Amino acid sequence: MKIVNAIGNIDDKLIEAAEKSSRKPRRPWIKWCSAAAAAVVLVIAGLLTIPHLTHNNNNNESGRVYRYHVNGAESNIVWPWEYLTDGEKYHTISLDDTIYSIRNCRTIGDEFLGEIIGEAEASGTDDITGKKYTATFKVRKIKGIAPEYMVAAGNGDDFYVYMAGDAKEPATVGELLANYNLRQNMRLDHFTECYGYDEKGDYSIKDDSYIWDVLAGCPDAKLCQDDAFNRDGIEYLTFCVSSDALGVYKKVIYISESGYLETNILDYGYTFYIGEKQAREIIDYAKKNGSKAEKVVYEASIEGTLTEIGDGYVLIDDSILCEDAGKGRVYKVYTDDIRMRRCIELGNIQTGDIVSAKYDGDISKDNEVRGAYSIYTGELVRGGLAIPE
Repeated sequence: MKIVNAIGNIDDKLIEAAEKSSRKPRRPWIKWCSAAAAAVVLVIAGLLTIPHLTHNNNNNESGRVYRYHVNGAESNIVWPWEYLTDGEKYHTISLDDTIYSIRNCRTIGDEFLGEIIGEAEASGTDDITGKKYTATFKVRKIKGIAPEYMVAAGNGDDFYVYMAGDAKEPATVGELLANYNLRQNMRLDHFTECYGYDEKGDYSIKDDSYIWDVLAGCPDAKLCQDDAFNRDGIEYLTFCVSSDALGVYKKVIYISESGYLETNILDYGYTFYIGEKQAREIIDYAKKNGSKAEKVVYEASIEGTLTEIGDGYVLIDDSILCEDAGKGRVYKVYTDDIRMRRCIELGNIQTGDIVSAKYDGDISKDNEVRGAYSIYTGELVRGGLAIPE
């Protein structure tokens, strides 16, 4: 309860459901994990200065080499209620006496949505005023997933993934795969080869069907009730996984030569013993068919000097980062997302600032950036040292 009290603003029904939940004995995900997954902790921290975890698709093209980067982090601002997305406002919904909690604040694509199954009362609290709000959300099935585990809820075009507070934890690998339709909803297409606590390299796989076949072949592999997966002195693979359908963003699935599968895709740490033979088959297949790949970064961003704040966009010039400033580019970053607008309108960001804009969309051939959801100021850094302006 100390954690609940520290977080605050949690619906009483949700607390009651959590106390009754069969997931209660499971541990939170606090173990060592890959750099990509560990970045989540840094992002949540907000006020911490984070290492350079950005990616720009245009770097190193035509001799473009970045000499500097922008070091900084979003301020821990409590945004006014009217500047929040529905996912940020309403963390719980109630449907047919079942309390669901939101998985994350990313919207789910329409291609994953099934039929409407009802309406739910959504609950939220304004962190500034303490006022409680409710709203009526439409609830839809997520294709391939029973509503007893997850649903999608929202209004208009924005639906979010919510997980049932009393969903039964998967007792076997077979239940994990079936309950969340993992084969259809998740790709095992990027992994890091590890030994002990050392990362040996990153790889991509075009066809993950064999891996799913192996996992489907051990449906009775049971959930371990203790911390069974020890990394010391063993080989294992760390798959970086995301799934819009499940509200999973860059979490991990481990496969160890000692025969264990471990994952945090359901937020809690779950470990299953699939057997050394099956684990070795997966590891050998991945290593044989994997191609060298770049490390998956947790967040992509455009960095540089903010040169213009326009109507629905900002311009960011990355010349200041380049070894050859003449090869710099100006990016038009659209600010249609309310999370971008609040940063511009309330975050005291001005032209001339050194900024970093996070995005999860695409960069066009004309350097237009869509899907931006955050922008904040930082300092120019080279080799870990701040550069005076």
